[in-house]
Amino acid sequence: SRSRRKARATEPEPSGSAALVACHDPDERELIARVVATAVPAVEQADGPTGVERALEAAKPVALVAMLPTEQVTALLGDLRDHEDPARSGLPVLIITDDDRAARAAAAAGADGTLTRPFHADELTGELGAILARSPEERAELRAAPGHGADD
Repeated sequence: SRSRRKARATEPEPSGSAALVACHDPDERELIARVVATAVPAVEQADGPTGVERALEAAKPVALVAMLPTEQVTALLGDLRDHEDPARSGLPVLIITDDDRAARAAAAAGADGTLTRPFHADELTGELGAILARSPEERAELRAAPGHGADD
């Protein structure tokens, strides 16, 4: 499957950025973190809420890359996007899912990008790089666009 939005793999990675990889499965988390680390420094975390807190404590731009059950993803994104603190509500989030329905739900809940498994490593690093290269205003505008998360 392809990412919801075409990743720009040739785009340079933003200097000083990092990613926090949250996944309940330790083997999957390690594999995703290894791929992410080829593009930006990556830190692993077992759950989404703790991952958000760690991402917000970072001094540099951080994206949350999460592979969690759909219910946890929508709750996590709802809490983030509805928060009054712009650092929290604007945290860049890339969600990895197992099917297109879950990807649409994540996008509709406010994910900045989604990837449906299986995918190639360059799709993951390209989508993450594209998300990190966008300004907070660009990310918010894309999330608010009509059809974000809808069927193509």
